[in-house]
Amino acid sequence: MEGTMSKATSAAVTAIKKDAFLSVSIIVSMVATFLILGSFITTFVFTQTAVKSLENEVMVSVYFKDDFSTDSILKLKDKLTEDLRISDVRYVSKEDAFKIFTLLNKGDKLLLESVTASILPASLELKAVNISDIETVANEMRKEAGVEDVRFFKDAVNRFKVWSSIVNIVGLTVVSVFLFISFAIIVIALRLTINAKGVEISILRLVGASEEYVRKPLVTQAVIYSLLSSFIAFVILFVTLNFFVFEPLFRGEKLTVLSYFPSLQIGSFLYSLILGIFLIASSLILGILGSTTAIKKYLKL
Repeated sequence: MEGTMSKATSAAVTAIKKDAFLSVSIIVSMVATFLILGSFITTFVFTQTAVKSLENEVMVSVYFKDDFSTDSILKLKDKLTEDLRISDVRYVSKEDAFKIFTLLNKGDKLLLESVTASILPASLELKAVNISDIETVANEMRKEAGVEDVRFFKDAVNRFKVWSSIVNIVGLTVVSVFLFISFAIIVIALRLTINAKGVEISILRLVGASEEYVRKPLVTQAVIYSLLSSFIAFVILFVTLNFFVFEPLFRGEKLTVLSYFPSLQIGSFLYSLILGIFLIASSLILGILGSTTAIKKYLKL
């Protein structure tokens, strides 16, 4: 088995060297495709993360009546902490509200003199795990005893929902399109190789060469093209992202780049490695699938 693989690899490398110009053209095209694919994946991941970060900043403010006791508010806070839909609950006392009010209106002395902590309501500030739960949570809070008012930016929430959906749809569509383009390039590249070696392949079949004997070098050649191209694209992306994108923008800080796992923070180095592994693994799968498709279609084995 190892001998057969070694022969197939040797034959594939010989074919690549023999058609150097064609091989270089194929590899350059595939490198460009993988670069674009990697760039769009990175754009999609960070755009999605940015949207998620903005969503996480949307709060529901629950204001309580003056006669509603602090103990009752804190009991409600404990209850909400156990709610799996809620990511964060913060109690804002009358004194805390007054400090915030003072900070926001420090330039208006007349207004500050007319307001005391006693006339400001205590409140709870809630953040939901998913922005889609914000409105439901707000409506439930309105029914709680002692609640005077519930506020959240409904229009902003709805805009975030729309943008989140657009980012998901566009991002996944673009990534899928470039995966298909990568597959198509591999099929076209192998078709050109088959056409260039048409006479040689015909002779091999005429003298009794098995389908496996003809197939393996071609599959190996496609896999070599794919892996080499994805590795070159990965090196270019690794250098570009780490030294010209992440470092100037984030100064080495760890980033939350996986929006569906908000507690997971990884650095740019690790993110680049994950991206590289994805590109190389994808190229291997695409190389095998693309070569198999091309061989079945054009050799009719």
